[in-house]
Amino acid sequence: MLPLMLVIGTVIELRSITNQKVTIQFALDSVVLSTANLSYPDMTEALADQLIRDQLVSRGLETNQLTISTQLEQSTNARSVTTEITYAYSPIFGILNGNQPIPIRVKSSALHATQNTEVVFIFDASGSMANYGRMTALKEAAQEAIDILLPDGNTADSGTEDAQVRLGMIAYANLVSAGPFFETMTGIPETRTYTDASASPSSYVLTDTCIGERFGDHAFNDTAPDLSATRTPDQAKMTNYSSNPEGFVNSSYARYRQSFWGSYWRVYYSQCGHLPDPVPLTSDKASLENHINLLSADGGTAGHQGLQWGWYMLSPHWAPVFGEAAEAATYDDAETSKFMILMTDGAFNSSFYSAYQGTSDTQARTLCDTIKDTTNIQIYAVGFQAPDAGLDVLSYCASTPQMYFEAETAEELSDVYVQIANDISAVRLTN
Repeated sequence: MLPLMLVIGTVIELRSITNQKVTIQFALDSVVLSTANLSYPDMTEALADQLIRDQLVSRGLETNQLTISTQLEQSTNARSVTTEITYAYSPIFGILNGNQPIPIRVKSSALHATQNTEVVFIFDASGSMANYGRMTALKEAAQEAIDILLPDGNTADSGTEDAQVRLGMIAYANLVSAGPFFETMTGIPETRTYTDASASPSSYVLTDTCIGERFGDHAFNDTAPDLSATRTPDQAKMTNYSSNPEGFVNSSYARYRQSFWGSYWRVYYSQCGHLPDPVPLTSDKASLENHINLLSADGGTAGHQGLQWGWYMLSPHWAPVFGEAAEAATYDDAETSKFMILMTDGAFNSSFYSAYQGTSDTQARTLCDTIKDTTNIQIYAVGFQAPDAGLDVLSYCASTPQMYFEAETAEELSDVYVQIANDISAVRLTN
């Protein structure tokens, strides 16, 4: 009986050691990646060693059982971190080593090659995102991603020396809220007056920032609006089907309705009140976190509008709209990488100008074709519990098959966003 118990105990102990080594390796890979991505200008081997030790201890390893050796190499635009650890593990029974700790040795290396990076997160805030905890999962995943791209302790200039990471964010439903950029996008003020001589009262004051897809000559390019041109509120209505040479975007509007049941002013295409203001390119982590926290769900799914805004934020032509601080690099800037992260849980099913420019799905594909053909922007696409129609357009839009992801659970969504953020950060495990 005793030999059998020894055999069983040995098997259990071997499995315990194997599992512990896998757990320690995973923890070390994670902390080495995050340390390689930190932008402390005075990073030293001793500091890196201490940061890695502190993170491993926070993950449950005992500091008095931990021996760490870290090598750090860095230049103006790259940092390499290699760490070897020996952990004195005490097995359950102590059969294999006479009740003495068994040394578990693991090693991990990561390379962070830094350059200027511009990323726009495009969030689906349609009504279905309120179901099954999807919006909560998205918020948590997005937060994890920006924690990697803009780690705590980083200055606005992330990376080493002068490499900069700037992020932008836009949420879409069946419309988009232009927020503080409404006037430059539409050519009319956020608060405007509509008049009708037959109405009672004869005028209606509307304050609203909802806009639709761009229509006309510039529906599928990144030409910025002509800010020297002017328009009236009536000219900016969503029902304006002009060729739009100025490149403006049409908006919500008010109209006086007369019917058998009564007459009244009615506001049209104003279903964007739940959307947070867009955030153009910035390294201000607080403003990005605020956008994430304000996300809520309502309305349809106009994914093509999210794509339009993502492109505009990454376009060098839109500085007059978004401001000098948010000016994007040129497409031929070899020092800058540009990315969109397009996300949805549904099919692209909401568009205003479908009869003229195609459905939301069709317009999204046209936009993705043009972006991939004419710019250096790379598109990541993430489907979260999405139907086949949504997954199909996401797969079409992704720059490569490796940049297309499907997630069915909150954990999988977080894993996807973490992977994308690490890819964008140019952080790689090298062994």
